[in-house]
Amino acid sequence: MQLSWDDLTIDISAIDTSVLFHNWQWLIGKDKHVMMITSLGDAFLQDIKGYIFWLDVAQGQMHLIADSYDTFQLHLQKTVHIDEWFSPELISELKQQGLHLAPQQIYAHQTPVLLGGKSTLTNVKPADIMLHFQTMGLICQQVKNITTGTQVNGASLCDN
Repeated sequence: MQLSWDDLTIDISAIDTSVLFHNWQWLIGKDKHVMMITSLGDAFLQDIKGYIFWLDVAQGQMHLIADSYDTFQLHLQKTVHIDEWFSPELISELKQQGLHLAPQQIYAHQTPVLLGGKSTLTNVKPADIMLHFQTMGLICQQVKNITTGTQVNGASLCDN
């Protein structure tokens, strides 16, 4: 299946991103603005110096990925970055299964990866973008200091 940028990202023009990232300020600070949100619920942010960051929501981590917008655009031309940041194969499989996004939805893990969920077709479903970012921000903040191997009971973020 041929995918476009519209399949890999979502339209954020009608979303109040200041509210969307409120529960992530512990990690991202207050000096960044949203550039792009992926269909899988990750985000690309830019700070006041022009640095670009990838907010990996599933892992609760932020990575510096480019020192400028131009460098970021060069990265977006490389398959290795597209695969890592946008997971086009998974998006294609989800669409082939008939799972399409409504406005202000992203694909989310029903059981978050941090709580033992897997990136499989059966664990990824459409979810409300606001619920996704607010809930995952809280979960990631709460588990950031838990040591590897600690038993954590799962949580579901989707209706199905």
